[in-house]
Amino acid sequence: MSEQTPKSRLSCLDREILALALPATGSQLTLLIHTWVDTWWVGRLENEDAALAALAVSTFTIWIFASIASILGVGLTALIARYVGRRRIGAARYIAYQGILQAVALGVLTAVIGWTMAPVVFDLVSTDDAVRESGTEYVQIFWIGGFGILIARSCQATFRAHGDTRTPFVVGLLGIVLNAVLDPIFMFGFAFVPRLGVPGVALATVTTTTTLALVLLFLLRRRRLVSKTYPGDDEIRLEEHTRIGRPRWLGFDQTLFRRVTRIGLPVAQSGVLFSLIYLVVSRIAADTGGTAAQAALGLGHRGEGIAFVLCAGYATAAASLVGRRIGEGKVIGAELAAWRCVRQCALVCGLWGFALVFAGELLATLFTDPGPTQDATVLYYSIIAWCLVPQAIQIVLEGAFGGAGLTIPPMVISMIFALARIPLAYCAAFEWNLGVAGIWWVISLTSILRGLAIGFWFRRGTWKTQSV
Repeated sequence: MSEQTPKSRLSCLDREILALALPATGSQLTLLIHTWVDTWWVGRLENEDAALAALAVSTFTIWIFASIASILGVGLTALIARYVGRRRIGAARYIAYQGILQAVALGVLTAVIGWTMAPVVFDLVSTDDAVRESGTEYVQIFWIGGFGILIARSCQATFRAHGDTRTPFVVGLLGIVLNAVLDPIFMFGFAFVPRLGVPGVALATVTTTTTLALVLLFLLRRRRLVSKTYPGDDEIRLEEHTRIGRPRWLGFDQTLFRRVTRIGLPVAQSGVLFSLIYLVVSRIAADTGGTAAQAALGLGHRGEGIAFVLCAGYATAAASLVGRRIGEGKVIGAELAAWRCVRQCALVCGLWGFALVFAGELLATLFTDPGPTQDATVLYYSIIAWCLVPQAIQIVLEGAFGGAGLTIPPMVISMIFALARIPLAYCAAFEWNLGVAGIWWVISLTSILRGLAIGFWFRRGTWKTQSV
């Protein structure tokens, strides 16, 4: 049998990437469809602009929650993938079990944070009483019930680390159906269920995600990918300096938790800061263009979300491929896989950018009626389209960095450009008299620069020698 040519090897790699990225993108797409369905139903409520603004501000707090959840998602993917690459399946199963315990513990913490944070956030961000009331209740319900999301993230990370992105996607399809059924029931009331309005969307979400978490847990156990049995020191020790602990109180391995957190925490910190900055930008948008501009920022993310789910899917593929290849000792293969993921993702995101420019008005009509909110949303689409390719570089390579276990450099770069958005957005809106368009351009241009900077840093190759 003849050896493969470089071209045929790349073709095989492209197929491997697609086999991982497409189901992972599908999983992210199910989340986006959740938000689209939620937004469509909220748009049917009375006082549409206030309801959409409440949902938009709430979305930024959900980003904070998702950032906290990335401690588990990124950390577990990197660790388990490394052990899978070394063929240490017993250790991989044990780490998966510890990830579930960590999700439960983190869920208690986020419940307390969400309950106390929600009223403070809306007092700072919104001046509309209707927005504050419904938005506060939404955030509190979501964060209190968020333990299901955290458990689901841990389960999904385990599947990804084993190279299986199809199972989370299929389970996510179940979630779309369940969420679509529950949204109108909890929002508008049915039989003994009272009319809850915007907070009903949060209740539908947490009910759906908790159900999906239980399904994923069942599948993990059925496929024997999770075990509470400690596999032994030799199985756990990747390198001579690998720290080793033991299950302690309630079976919790604190040493392993620190290893997971060391990888995932920089990603979480970057995401939390990014979300907090968007809350400030949302207030600047409201001061510039009123409730309509604040709602448009949220609707803009709904349309931009197609590119984001593509990037997230390819970032998942990059994390899995890089982590397992480093575990196998194939560092050059890991780098090649990361850049091929970027190439595929950038091409598709570029096409979606054209769609936003030429069909943005048609997309906006799915969420809101003609008027100031729709006009500001269409303007957002036309401006943000220019940053989608550099954004693909950023997000996919952040996944590759995470798979390698080196997450601080992309965190630093993201934080720098994210912080710059606050003074630039303020100046664009008020000092330079560019209005809402100026705010949208600040978001787009900083995304372009951030993508280029992270691409340059990944090229330096410092991630190749990172230990986990």
